[in-house]
Amino acid sequence: MFRIQYALGTMLLAAACGVTANAAQAYRGTFHLPFQTYWGGSVLEPGEYTVSIEAGGTEGPGVLHVKGSHGTATILAGPVELRGGVGPGRLVLANVNGVYAIQQFDAGAIGKSFSFRVPKAVQGVSVHGGGGSGTSAITVH
Repeated sequence: MFRIQYALGTMLLAAACGVTANAAQAYRGTFHLPFQTYWGGSVLEPGEYTVSIEAGGTEGPGVLHVKGSHGTATILAGPVELRGGVGPGRLVLANVNGVYAIQQFDAGAIGKSFSFRVPKAVQGVSVHGGGGSGTSAITVH
């Protein structure tokens, strides 16, 4: 009887580990930032980046991992909105007087959109010669 319970327990543990390993990363995409950009409390320098979302990020607030040649950032995801069709991923950037901040991340492959506040540090910045405000988008592949 002990062998059967042990074997059953071992199989359940192995199955649970397999599910955890497969569900650890729900999304992965790459993008290029042409300029310095604020994302949450992090500052990303221009360059190539990879963004990944832990499995918890698909059900509600989760954690985004951003990795590039200048380092890595871990960002707590903001409110999550379900999106209809599956499309390409995209980053929506706010331009506040020439200073950029990520305002929204659409993870098209999983049908989720994450919102982020523009940091107060960006809202209070005045850049001479930059001028202008608005939004732009970058595709995430």
